[in-house]
Amino acid sequence: MGVDLAWFSAPWRRRDLYVDGAPRDDADVLWLQAGPWYADLRIPHDDHGGPVEAFAGTASWTEPRFTWHHDLDWIGSFPDDVGHLEVDGEDLIERGTFVVDGRDAPYEERWVRSGPAGPALVATAPGAMLVRVGDHAIVQVAGDGTFAAQRHERSDGVWATVFDRSAGGPDAGDQGVAVPDFDGAWVPGDELALGPLALTVVLAEAGGAR
Repeated sequence: MGVDLAWFSAPWRRRDLYVDGAPRDDADVLWLQAGPWYADLRIPHDDHGGPVEAFAGTASWTEPRFTWHHDLDWIGSFPDDVGHLEVDGEDLIERGTFVVDGRDAPYEERWVRSGPAGPALVATAPGAMLVRVGDHAIVQVAGDGTFAAQRHERSDGVWATVFDRSAGGPDAGDQGVAVPDFDGAWVPGDELALGPLALTVVLAEAGGAR
């Protein structure tokens, strides 16, 4: 494959998922990779309003295995997620196994680029992460028994919130999730306000289409 971790920096959408050879299109999945940081938010098509799969943190790449470390994880399914990645044209094919009914079941996912790889912005704090790549952004905040997640998209230069959910207690909405200034002239080390939280900018790149 011959690529480094920076090659993966992009917004990725899951287009196909096969488990045990059968298609399973169960969620709207967006994975944002910005340098060594990522955020992943999965909104079920059959959504009952509860917790969703949302995780974020750092990633590592040792060909052919890509590892997403779950520093934040709403449902706490596992600390790390490891997949075998291959390039298929402009797409990525991920293969691995899920545990289904107590056994390892093979899966295959196709990931497609969803717009330009920049600008990119990452800001972090204990229990919080913001990742913006191109026209997409994901914010996740974990509090004392609470979790909040947002997904934002930009169209014609205007940001809109397309998903916003918090759970875990009456104060879940006070965990600091607010629409931040994604287009600010940020540089690493800046303090980015996220409601009452102060996040530190760790990556800010102008970037562009790959």
